[in-house]
Amino acid sequence: MNSYLEKAGASRTVLLVVVVALTLLIDFSGISWRMEQMVTDTVSSLIKPVPASDIAIVAIDEKSLRKYGRWPWSRRLHARLLDRLRQAKSGPVAFDVLFADANGSDPAGDGLFATAIAAHGKVVLAMSSDEDPGDGEVTEVLPYAVFSDVAAAIGHTDMAVDRDGIVRGAYLLAGAGAPRWPDLALAALYLSGKFRVMDIPGETFTSQQPGHRGHWVRSNK
Repeated sequence: MNSYLEKAGASRTVLLVVVVALTLLIDFSGISWRMEQMVTDTVSSLIKPVPASDIAIVAIDEKSLRKYGRWPWSRRLHARLLDRLRQAKSGPVAFDVLFADANGSDPAGDGLFATAIAAHGKVVLAMSSDEDPGDGEVTEVLPYAVFSDVAAAIGHTDMAVDRDGIVRGAYLLAGAGAPRWPDLALAALYLSGKFRVMDIPGETFTSQQPGHRGHWVRSNK
């Protein structure tokens, strides 16, 4: 009887080891992750979202580059755009462009852009990050102070790229040392007033003071 129990116990132990080994093998191979993403992509392809009628994308494309010249353009052009949008009583405007430095060749253009940002009142500017290859720490790169001081909000542009190179989500908050900056689109959504902050996860912002450095932290994908 004891011999039978010992054999049964040994069999269960071997089976448990085999199951754990197979689980680890599947996990490290990425098979389960790929299957999960295949299901996600299939479901997403079946959903036909209705494009929002109150959102417009002003793209920097080949046509606009031919018309206005090579990038970067004078900030005077961005100022003109904002002035027209303000006159049209537009909602929040998010610039997916990093205006990190002054334009030394056209300081007056910077002034016009800053004035237009302030006058519009609902402009979101983008921030980025600069990683030190030595220690992996990141320094936040914020918009030029003349612009950020009058902007309604600042948002990060960190994309949530999966291991297969596809973007399936967004980090609602991110920052160096702490996730203090909302996603660029989320910041614009908050300014629109269509949603209360508590309706969307990732609403807890920490101090938004410049000069932060540390490892890049993401929150609420």
